Order: sequence, then structure tokens, then C-alpha cells
Amino acid sequence: MSPIERMVEVTAELAATLQEAVDTGRSFELIDEIVAACQRASDEVAVLARCVRQAE
Repeated sequence: MSPIERMVEVTAELAATLQEAVDTGRSFELIDEIVAACQRASDEVAVLARCVRQAE
């Protein structure tokens, strides 16, 4: 899976988690999942940034 594809995947996971929090009103109960999804997205942004810098 390419870094772009992985970024799309983790962003979709984050969006789904946030949507679940909104739909269910369980933001506080889902905070650990939200934080974990944000961390995965952040990690993938770092990977993508490294790839872009290497390609330059």
C-alpha cells in the first residue's frame, strides 16, 4: 500500500470514529479511540512527508 493510500485509509478511520462520536453523543467514551486515530493519522502524515522530501 502506498503512503497516499495508507493516509486515505487512516483518515477514513479517523472520520468514522469522529462520526460515531457525533452520531451517538459518546465523545467522552470514545476519546481514547479518537486520540489513537489522530495519532495514526499523524504518523502517516510524517511518513508521507518523508516520502515527499526524498522524492524532491
